Order: sequence, then structure tokens, then C-alpha cells
Amino acid sequence: MLIIAPLDPFTASFDSLLEESKLEGQRMLVRLRDNWHSGVNRFALPGERLNGVFCLDDHHQRRLVATGGRNIDPYSHQQRAGRIRHLYVTHALRRQGIGQLLMAHLIDGASLYFNYLNTHAPQAAYAFYQRLGFEPVSGDESVTHRLMF
Repeated sequence: MLIIAPLDPFTASFDSLLEESKLEGQRMLVRLRDNWHSGVNRFALPGERLNGVFCLDDHHQRRLVATGGRNIDPYSHQQRAGRIRHLYVTHALRRQGIGQLLMAHLIDGASLYFNYLNTHAPQAAYAFYQRLGFEPVSGDESVTHRLMF
């Protein structure tokens, strides 16, 4: 069973997902943890959310298998620009719809706060974002794709 719920870097099993991401050469969960601890970004402003996808095992223990957040875009000068941040799915469960499920949750209700959502995706994730309706963006170093509302 999968559950989407709020999370923070103190959530049980966050550290194991962080270590996996570091072994893959990814830094998004390191930035998430560091920005949370410094107070730079705690996903606490209107329209923001930080969620995880948790698997329940046979003993009803939750294990974090994916993270993702929605923020006010710190790289944009537009007041109603949002940003998808720190999307990461554990390697063992990729291509099983977990990222799509989490993204649907992050997109849901976003238009109440934002005119669009930006992301800066690695090239390997371009097709994923485009399947979700994000359009490629050129000429902006901080944005690879945008979803308009």
C-alpha cells in the first residue's frame, strides 16, 4: 500500500533515501536537508508542500520511497511562479507510477497559488515531465520545463 503524506528531513527512513540519492550522484535531498536545517526552505509558505510516498510493509511500518515538493519559485521574479523541487524516487521502484502519483498530488490545487510550475530536470527526466504536460523551456538556466495553468 502507498501513502502520500507530509515529510521533513527528520522523517524515519529519510536518511536512507538521502544516502541512496548521494550514491547516484544526486544532490537534491542533500539540499533539501541543508535548506531545512538552516531555515532557508521549509515549504511553509502559502501554496507550498513537501510530501513523501511511503510504502507500508506487512507490519504496518512506513518506509519512505519518494520525495517531492512544491515551492514558490525562488529563481523567478514573477509573484505567482511555483516550482517542483526535490523529486526523487528510490531506484528499486522507478517506472512503477510512484513519481506520477506524487506529481499529481503536487500539481493538485497548485493553480490556486501559482500561474505555472517550473522545474529544472535532468535530461533523463525530460520525457517524464512532458508526459505530465510540462512544456520544454529554453533560454532560462534555472528552468527546463513549465506547466501552465
